Amino acid sequence: MGSVVRVGSVGSVGSVGSNLPPPPPPPPTPPSHPVSPSPRLPVPNGWQ
Repeated sequence: MGSVVRVGSVGSVGSVGSNLPPPPPPPPTPPSHPVSPSPRLPVPNGWQ
């Protein structure tokens, strides 16, 4: 029965958290590809 009491205590903590204002929205996720030009672009022969 001790375990049941612990679960109840956790529930009480959750109720307190619900009273708090919602957290701010997460920042927008950056694009998966880098902003730098894609390396697949053809490069001058001099660069190679």
